[in-house]
Amino acid sequence: MTIIRDKEFARATVSFVLYILLNPIVLFLAAGTLAWGMDWVYTILGITAILLSRLAALQFLEKNGYREINTAPRMFLFKEVDWRPEMVFSRGLGYCG
Repeated sequence: MTIIRDKEFARATVSFVLYILLNPIVLFLAAGTLAWGMDWVYTILGITAILLSRLAALQFLEKNGYREINTAPRMFLFKEVDWRPEMVFSRGLGYCG
């Protein structure tokens, strides 16, 4: 991997971990205690389901011959975009929007 792809992978990994941990953090904060057994069960089942579904999807894609051929940079929030709405063409709506 190049340096840019390493940074993107690290950012994606951190985002994924935060995504997984957001729900248990909210639940434990709402409960006010870590001694809530049902939330531990819910958290473990949720994390397991997320990880297994991702692994199953990757295995399915590899088994059916999909491979990475082109990549595009990830979109970052608050980055300046050269937006020119006059260059957007929509045959169906014309100038209605």
